[in-house]
This record gives sequence, C-alpha cells and structure tokens, in this order.
Amino acid sequence: MDLIIDRGNTFVKWAIFEDKEIRFHCRSQVLSDERIESLMKLYPIQNSIVSAVAELGFSEELLRSSSQYIRLDHLTPIPFQNQYDTPETLGRDRIAAVAGAMAEWPNRNVLVLDTGTCLTID
Repeated sequence: MDLIIDRGNTFVKWAIFEDKEIRFHCRSQVLSDERIESLMKLYPIQNSIVSAVAELGFSEELLRSSSQYIRLDHLTPIPFQNQYDTPETLGRDRIAAVAGAMAEWPNRNVLVLDTGTCLTID
C-alpha cells in the first residue's frame, strides 16, 4: 500500500492507496507522529511520498524507516521536463498535479486546474 501526504498552506491531506484504489483518506490541520504510527499499524505501508509547502508537524523518519520514502521536490525524478525558469521555486503541488495528469492521460495535452488556497493552471 502507498501513503500519499500533501501538506498545503491550510490543510494536510493524506490517503492510502492499494493499486489505484483509495482505501483511506483524511484532511485536517495537523498530522502527528501518533497518527502516522497508527496508520502504519492499520495498513502495510510499502511506499510513501510527501509533498509539503509548510512545516510537516511529524517526523519524516517514521516514514523513512518503514517504507520506500520520497520527499517531492524539484530534484525528484518526474515523467516530464520541468522548464520553469527557476525549477526550485515551482510549487510541489503543481509538480504533483502535472505528474498525475500525465499518468492518467499519457501522450495527451491536458489542462490542470488546482483549486487549493490559490488557483494554479498548468
């Protein structure tokens, strides 16, 4: 199973996937070490990825020690070329949204609208 965590400006959202099926999801203002530990007891997490624009509120070591862990940033291998003038400043939410669109609709032109705290269009 895969654990995906998105730490935005306002909320932290997380979901557990088995293949492409969502098994559990939640949204709150914090995600604590205790909550991560309880999720790991309930679900056999094999892979985890975290995208964050704010402080996480939990220890990444919990995920590093128990799963294949990725912290999404501008250096993470992605299925497209980031041609942003300053790749390190491109929002991780935007990178994730485009990567997801490419996985869902390969070899097609897509328009990605992300309506979080701020509207982004890619």
